Amino acid sequence: MAGDCIGPEVDSLVNGLANGEACLLENVRFYSERDVLVADVKWCGVQEEKNEKSFSQKLASPFDMYVNDAFGTAH
Repeated sequence: MAGDCIGPEVDSLVNGLANGEACLLENVRFYSERDVLVADVKWCGVQEEKNEKSFSQKLASPFDMYVNDAFGTAH
């Protein structure tokens, strides 16, 4: 298991995997970038969640495939 979900440690771990191996990353909830709240003027200041694209790119960068195993909160 990786001690983080992004960064050089994760890159190194992923690059060291043999064919058929997988790795488990630390939970993304420790990063505020995972969801940014933005004011929606159209709905009188009600806030909605918006993904932070740069964080998504950092999360996906070392992988061929990413599985988000959080169905209960990810849909």
